[in-house]
Amino acid sequence: MLVHDIIRHHGRVRKGQPALVFEGEVVSYGRLLERVDRWRETLLRAGVRKGDRLAVFSRTNPDYLTLLFAALSLGVWFCPVNVILKKPEIERILGDFSPDLLYADSPLVEVAEEAASRVSPVRGIFTVTEEGELSYRGRKESGASSPEKISPDDVAMVVYTGGFGKRPKGAMLTHENIVSASFFSAVELSLSPADTYLSTFPLPFLAGTGRLMKFFLVGARVVLMDSFDPEKAVRYTKEYGVTHLLLVPQMMKEMTEVLKGRGEKLSGVRQISYSGIVPVQPNVVRECVEVIPADFVQSFAQVESSGVISFLHLERETVEKGESLSGLLSSVGKESVGLEVRVENPMGEELPPGEIGELVVAGATVMKGYYEDPLLTEEKIRDGRLRTGYVASKDEEGYLYVVDRLQDIIIRGGFIIDPSEVEEVISEFEGVAEVAVVGAPDEKYGEVPVALIVPEGGEFAPEKLLTYLKETLASFKVPARVEVVPRLPRNSQGKILKARLKEYLIDRA
Repeated sequence: MLVHDIIRHHGRVRKGQPALVFEGEVVSYGRLLERVDRWRETLLRAGVRKGDRLAVFSRTNPDYLTLLFAALSLGVWFCPVNVILKKPEIERILGDFSPDLLYADSPLVEVAEEAASRVSPVRGIFTVTEEGELSYRGRKESGASSPEKISPDDVAMVVYTGGFGKRPKGAMLTHENIVSASFFSAVELSLSPADTYLSTFPLPFLAGTGRLMKFFLVGARVVLMDSFDPEKAVRYTKEYGVTHLLLVPQMMKEMTEVLKGRGEKLSGVRQISYSGIVPVQPNVVRECVEVIPADFVQSFAQVESSGVISFLHLERETVEKGESLSGLLSSVGKESVGLEVRVENPMGEELPPGEIGELVVAGATVMKGYYEDPLLTEEKIRDGRLRTGYVASKDEEGYLYVVDRLQDIIIRGGFIIDPSEVEEVISEFEGVAEVAVVGAPDEKYGEVPVALIVPEGGEFAPEKLLTYLKETLASFKVPARVEVVPRLPRNSQGKILKARLKEYLIDRA
């Protein structure tokens, strides 16, 4: 099965059933398929062919999904660009991906064209007309009148992960990866055509598109939000009979506050889900379930595993009782159906229950590799097994516990930050002799980056550095604060001891 087969199937057998709701407009599966086919023909007339690389600048709207299914039906490599990134960051992605073509929403056309002109010449750009149809401006390639055959192992999407380091990392996800992840998750969550999902994450993120795809797979209804707003989320949940919510802890808190302030409950929701490595606080879950009485599912995933690794299922009654809730939430659950998740030592041998090693995943969701980076791919995937970079253990019952990260990353409210990228930018700022960026606990985001600076001498103004960083980096990468320190702790080999710096920040908190 290929990704676009999902819409093609439901567009035929469930053509009158609602697929999407956006800003009050309901789009049936039949209408969605008709629009996908029209856009597919426009792509063909523009000379689009299998293997073309398409960089997509889009907000959350039905156009994004229409383009996704149309492009994937032709074997295009679809690369969503995170438009909240700053120009230098976008240019790094485009420089690595080298797109043949661009797509941009009306407000983003100038941004897309300017970024591409700096790093990579493209054949042309697709935009949407006022009538809602796809339009092309650029050079047309010949010989692409008939689409080539696509196989499940062909690349569907190239998704760039949060931590870039020296160069961006584009995870190549195949049709099989995406369909398998959708199927496994649909089984785990017991989804059906009767369900309605409120999409609270931006579609250009895998958490947005990947999660939504599971509901499309079973022919359910999806309500799109262009951005999260707790008042609107409560209203949509009641108005459209939402059965499934995917929320980060801050979203849970905000919806809880709205409902408690009104003295209301959302009784029709069946599941509240949270996906992340930082455990959600028990009181946040408990208070949320008081006003949204539903089962709670905590999952763990990586882009490189197509957004699926493990699930922790907690029934509403278990959350309400609160007994041992903290201990239960410290686990990321059990391996997903369809996958084998092991804890291994450096030699690749499975460790017995209770012992700590690296979390390793095998199955149909493991990415094809990193785009144009065979060395990193070989390091990350060995014998078909994905080495996640997380240190974990597994108990006798199969529950997984993540205890550390092999990679130096910070996860701020679901956004992955590579500290070395931020450190590199800070080191270029005048007056900085040394810098270390580490994660500090935060009640709102789970973890935030903090920059510790050793100045070259004299006075140093942290506020000037923060102003510079806000102009250079995406907002989620900007340190929550800058602290000036006399020196950074190092070991005998001169390596900065970040664990000690984290302890220092925890003590100061």
